[in-house]
Amino acid sequence: MSKSIPKLKYLVFSFILIILFFFCVEIGLRILDAGFHVLAKSTDQEKIIKENKLWQNELFSRFSGVQERDPLLLWKFRPNVHKSIFQTNSQGLLGPEISSSKPANTYRILLLGDSAPVGLGLHTREEAFGEQLVDILNQRKPDKRYELINAAVSGYTSLQGLTYLKNYGLKYFPDLIIIYFGNNDASKNGYISDKELMNQNPQLVGFLGTLNRLATYRLLKEFILPIKASLENKLKKDEKRQVVVRVSPEEYYQNIEEMIEFAQVHNIEIILVNVPVSLEWPAGLQFKVFANLRTEKGELVMADETQKILKNKLSYCIDWAHFAKVYDKIDPYSLTVLKSDYQDQGNMDSSKAFFERGLISQSYGSKFGPQNLLYLNNLGVIYWREGNYTVAEDLFKKGIAEDSLYPLFHYNLGITLKNAGKSNEAQEELEKAKELDYQSLRIKNAYKEKLKELSQRYDVPLVDAVSAFNQRGNESLFIDHCHPTKEGHRIIAEEIYKTVFYEVH
Repeated sequence: MSKSIPKLKYLVFSFILIILFFFCVEIGLRILDAGFHVLAKSTDQEKIIKENKLWQNELFSRFSGVQERDPLLLWKFRPNVHKSIFQTNSQGLLGPEISSSKPANTYRILLLGDSAPVGLGLHTREEAFGEQLVDILNQRKPDKRYELINAAVSGYTSLQGLTYLKNYGLKYFPDLIIIYFGNNDASKNGYISDKELMNQNPQLVGFLGTLNRLATYRLLKEFILPIKASLENKLKKDEKRQVVVRVSPEEYYQNIEEMIEFAQVHNIEIILVNVPVSLEWPAGLQFKVFANLRTEKGELVMADETQKILKNKLSYCIDWAHFAKVYDKIDPYSLTVLKSDYQDQGNMDSSKAFFERGLISQSYGSKFGPQNLLYLNNLGVIYWREGNYTVAEDLFKKGIAEDSLYPLFHYNLGITLKNAGKSNEAQEELEKAKELDYQSLRIKNAYKEKLKELSQRYDVPLVDAVSAFNQRGNESLFIDHCHPTKEGHRIIAEEIYKTVFYEVH
């Protein structure tokens, strides 16, 4: 018994020395780390963005100089911005200051969404549907004062909206939450989804977030992460990585479901908006202007396969007179996008002869080589420009027979069928083009179906802006591929009013 006591004292003493050693190391590293830890917070996310070719993160974190990186939300609006429609308050929310305490007899609406409720392409903040809705309510229901908390941010997916709601949603005591997501969710960004990115970010994981406060952990991480990345790169050397959508339809369902359950737990009303988009906007054209996007350090950030798609010299059936008439409110940026369309500037007859010779010399039996798909498409566009819709239709259908998943072939066929007076067939092809187009920001039907399922399951109102737009011609209500005109925003505001407030509040 007497021999075991000194041994126990020795173990306790050794343990205390080990603790003191790590304590001293931690204090020393904190001193050395004083100027380093701020940089460390951002570099984790930047490394992930670079390695996984997440070009949208790079774009939106610097978007128009009005957005900035955020470790929790990936990016957000800068506070106190005063630039065109980008009018933010001290909290980085669109619009005027909102007091943290809610005044008596005030009804607050929290709007979560992407660049559509931001009002991209409009002239003033007041033209966006959230602002129009509050104006309508204050005029028609003067018994209460209505306020908008516009937390929409350009480029946001439903996951970013959910993250905002969970962390900041109760701050202003909202009475109603409006959900408007889907266009960014259904777009392809890089090699990992938003969920994978946010899970990889140490600032977003509770346990790792706690560890990250320790200088010892940060120092070890600086040694371990490069080794880990090197090993992963070796393992993936022969593995073909695929570019994926930012949020899958299944994840979209889960994100919206969590928003609904969050609102219900806190006794807040919530509504979903069925997102309208343009069908006649050229498929696959929206991102061409970003093909050479670079980081602030000058490094290309887009995946090679995405770049290859965007840089293909495929022509579009763009009727400029039609666009000038239908999209008469087009903004300068969208006009730049349209002008990024590849067009053969040579003589039409010589171009036609060139593509026809190419088809003859490079065809193999009944199949065409990859280069011939380009020739089929561009030759079809030439015949379309001449008004020879029969030949153009045949060429586009041959292209589709060889590659039915390429959205541009369906788009060009749809426009040709429309010009030929075949409206129903044209609508079907344009719908296919939209569904296959992951190179521009337009919600897909699978996501819309999820909204309908959630609306029915949880008995949550679904504002059918899609039907309202279709009844009024749809295309003339857009500035571009997905951003409504002032009139389009007014229709959405009226539909929300009819769905939620008419004879209710």
